[in-house]
Amino acid sequence: MLAPLQNVPRMPYFPLRRLLSTDVWYKSWQVRDDLRFGYRFVLNMQPGEEYGLQETRIDPLNPDQLDVAFDEGQPTTTFSIAAMPRGQDPKWITKQAGIPNGKVERYPFKSEILGNERAIWVYTPPGYELVKGGHPYACAP
Repeated sequence: MLAPLQNVPRMPYFPLRRLLSTDVWYKSWQVRDDLRFGYRFVLNMQPGEEYGLQETRIDPLNPDQLDVAFDEGQPTTTFSIAAMPRGQDPKWITKQAGIPNGKVERYPFKSEILGNERAIWVYTPPGYELVKGGHPYACAP
């Protein structure tokens, strides 16, 4: 199973174990009671092997799903969603009827310190217009 349950680069892979002579596979760990996360299943992966999203599948028994685009112009990937009892309602990340949408734009950002160029995304609220002289800014982690 691929799930972001550890603070490591890439989506961590958690091998599932088969429950005796059944067709039930499982993995257990302790998590916060307000956690909400996406996951996909990796099929027939051997220890030490690398994976690609094309080799993964959503949970066919879980109707809660979310489509994610990792970069502009890229196709979306569907993730199954698991939520613990106090997990946030997903409406903060899904479009809501009657609520105006802001805009997310991608910009190149060159870092002299890191010695590379990477993409950053900037959200502007509905009705935002760039004015001469600029605006104050806020940075979020």
